Amino acid sequence: MELLAPAGNLETFAAAVEAGADAIYIGAPGANARALARDLPVAEIAAMIDYAHGRGVRVYAAMNSLLKEDELVSAAATVEMLAGLKIDALIIQDLGLHRLCRRFFPDLRLHASTLMGAHNSLAVHQLDALGFARVVLARELTLAEIADIGRQSRVGLEVFVHGAMCFSYSGLCLFSSYLGGKSSMRGRCVQPCRRAYRWSAPQPGGPGKRRGAGRTGREEGGKAAYLFSMNDLAALELLPELWRAGVGSIKIEGRMKSAQYVDRVVRAYRRVLDALQKPGEPGEHGAATVERAMEEGYALLAEAMGRRTSTGFLQLPFKELVTPGHSGNIGHFLGKLSPGGGRWARLKLRHSLRKGDRLRLHREQDGERTAFTLQEIRLCSDGGAGSGKRQTAGGEALAAAREGQEVELRLPVAGGAGDSLYLVDLAQRRRMATRCALTVKQEHRRRAASWEKRLPSREMISFIGAGSGGGARTRAGAGAGGRSGKKPREKEKTGPPGRGKAPSLPLWLRLDDLKMLPRRLPPEVERVVLPLSPVFWPQLAAAGKLWRSLGERLIWALPPVMLENDLPFYRAKIAELRSKNCNAWQLGHLSQLQLFADAAGALPPAAKGGKKRRPRSPLLLYGDYTLNILNSLAGESYGQLGLASVQAAIETDRDNLLALLAGLRPKGAPKRAGGQALPLGLTLYGRPPLFTSRLDSVHFRYQVPFLSPREERFVLLREHDLTLALAARPFSLLSRAEELAAAGLAFGVVDLRYQKISRQELLPLLRQAGKTHRRSGDTDNFNFLAGLD
Repeated sequence: MELLAPAGNLETFAAAVEAGADAIYIGAPGANARALARDLPVAEIAAMIDYAHGRGVRVYAAMNSLLKEDELVSAAATVEMLAGLKIDALIIQDLGLHRLCRRFFPDLRLHASTLMGAHNSLAVHQLDALGFARVVLARELTLAEIADIGRQSRVGLEVFVHGAMCFSYSGLCLFSSYLGGKSSMRGRCVQPCRRAYRWSAPQPGGPGKRRGAGRTGREEGGKAAYLFSMNDLAALELLPELWRAGVGSIKIEGRMKSAQYVDRVVRAYRRVLDALQKPGEPGEHGAATVERAMEEGYALLAEAMGRRTSTGFLQLPFKELVTPGHSGNIGHFLGKLSPGGGRWARLKLRHSLRKGDRLRLHREQDGERTAFTLQEIRLCSDGGAGSGKRQTAGGEALAAAREGQEVELRLPVAGGAGDSLYLVDLAQRRRMATRCALTVKQEHRRRAASWEKRLPSREMISFIGAGSGGGARTRAGAGAGGRSGKKPREKEKTGPPGRGKAPSLPLWLRLDDLKMLPRRLPPEVERVVLPLSPVFWPQLAAAGKLWRSLGERLIWALPPVMLENDLPFYRAKIAELRSKNCNAWQLGHLSQLQLFADAAGALPPAAKGGKKRRPRSPLLLYGDYTLNILNSLAGESYGQLGLASVQAAIETDRDNLLALLAGLRPKGAPKRAGGQALPLGLTLYGRPPLFTSRLDSVHFRYQVPFLSPREERFVLLREHDLTLALAARPFSLLSRAEELAAAGLAFGVVDLRYQKISRQELLPLLRQAGKTHRRSGDTDNFNFLAGLD
């Protein structure tokens, strides 16, 4: 079993190697899902690889950000650079990047990122078929589910065992993007799940199902609480079971963590792994027995200064995954600030500290966090913290302070009463980390300079397409811009020159309630999309005559998450519906191609009495926005896999959408029978889930609004095995329909799920498509105009 550690700089990398990691993953410049303030320079990457390979340690590069159209050439240059430096594997999410690697770097080992959402055996089989050497499983799986997948899989499996956990399934979180264009799938997440929210007071007699009825606590009565801030994962005690489940690699999260943190955590897991792999033999890093190794491991983890921990989703029932009264900051809690301190934090210490320690200030009012190195400590010169007396003169200066002392600490910014302070790293350990044996040599700088000046080959740029940023790249790893401080000026409508009436955009109507379906569909509605799931099937089965009347207009939509125990239901219902000539399906996840692997199979047998069935219509597969397509290479990949059309990622902005449409048109795009490029659609209206989580916690209150620190309104729903957080109001691009049709968009989706709209309200809504743009207080446009970072 491989021990895989994170590193975000030279010191952390060296600490991971010396602590006993078998492999280390770093962030690829400009394209990783932890967009740091500073990308790793190429010279440092070269030094890291040489240092690791000289010690028998592998190095993987996380290049797992979704790529915009104008970032493809830059990404190609980065892959070429990493391959040239002998990286051992790339961890990726974007199918466009997968296509590029398979075409030009066939020997480069690829690992499927957890952002690809591998939450069942179908996903692992599909990723194996695409040539991935390893699959990083979703964090939401239980030990039993991992073992089940392991028994069915040939490809290597990797599992997270320690570190931060997202509230939402990876690859399905839109909250950060929706609030400000900072995409979690592009490494820009602003961590809205770590913020404090409060439940809105329910209306008398109004809806609201409360999961934790009868409980009291800080999360109730309008008080803000950390409703979605997950405790860290710590699975040290479960390593024996993961070992027996056939997991090939265990992964520690934390490319943004300190060298001290990485050192402690890696050593803890190394001790237990050595005891498991070499029973009875004291290893270089560990004890002779698993029991002794566990004791030593837990002592090391206690020194790492992480968040509160749990075993995550690995064990049932799920316990202590969220502590609403705790902010989710890492480190030791020092205390809360007393009134009147200003730039001096006045508090009674709950932990010892000294000058040079690293602290973090958490502002309770807005959730902002400020990390700093402690420069000054002094005793309180008056009645002490909480006395209510105002500071008049400084007390005795101290080099260190003990637990229980009442002190004042100098802050880089003014703090407020009730703000929290955390100790996140010790001065002594930070000084030890600076004595790093890993250095960048002149040889590494020369190699870096040669790669930074190199452009991708003409063949590679031609393959990507001239409209995909070929002229924008200036150096390897150059990142692309996103939102700026200024609101971009809206451009003129894009479309082919000429006169005449603007083209109309065909619409797909997506419903989760057949009561909304009008008796006669308006002509602009080309398709009706209905959900197939255990929740909605009873209603749909009872209304079979109604949906069968839709004929070839009907598309059945599969959800983006199917856990292993749900697969029998989906296999049975798909077979049943296909036997009734329902052969148009929308895939919510790449893995669902596996459910239609028998598409070329025999027709169902004739019914009793010799009556022949109608010939089966051809199978048509479509891609939902949850496939996360932001570039033309990803779209072409799905076309080659057999999809008839796909939707662009719902979080795309206008500029990228137009570039994506242009990128799908050049020579080389996948062709359908009619000779046209792969059609692209976009959701134009809806309330998409911003969080999609497996957790059903006792403090959740379903169908009751909750408010952000900025008074933004959201609501929580429970649907089958999922907890969904939705914005209180839908977004709408319906007024852009004619513009997008002129630019080449094939269809727009009007998504009415999670909404209560009458038939009488539906037709006026659909008529908004193509009308002159008018700002409405009831809808937003997501990232369309403001931009996607």
